[in-house]
Amino acid sequence: MDGLGPEFGSDAGNKAFIVRALCGLKSAGALFCSHLADCKRHMGFTPCLDDPYLWMMATEKPDSTQYWAYALLYA
Repeated sequence: MDGLGPEFGSDAGNKAFIVRALCGLKSAGALFCSHLADCKRHMGFTPCLDDPYLWMMATEKPDSTQYWAYALLYA
């Protein structure tokens, strides 16, 4: 790598050393999964009892045909 890119303005081309990467809290992954679960519940999905990453929803097509919609979410 030749240095910083043009998005760094007047520092473009200079070398940079990463001292500390800020990735968030240790619990950020769990909080995101909780937020995602709330969103899926709001959409009408319910988690499968055997696999919490599998979400399902009974729904209906415009011609009144009933079917199951599935979403597999793995974070």
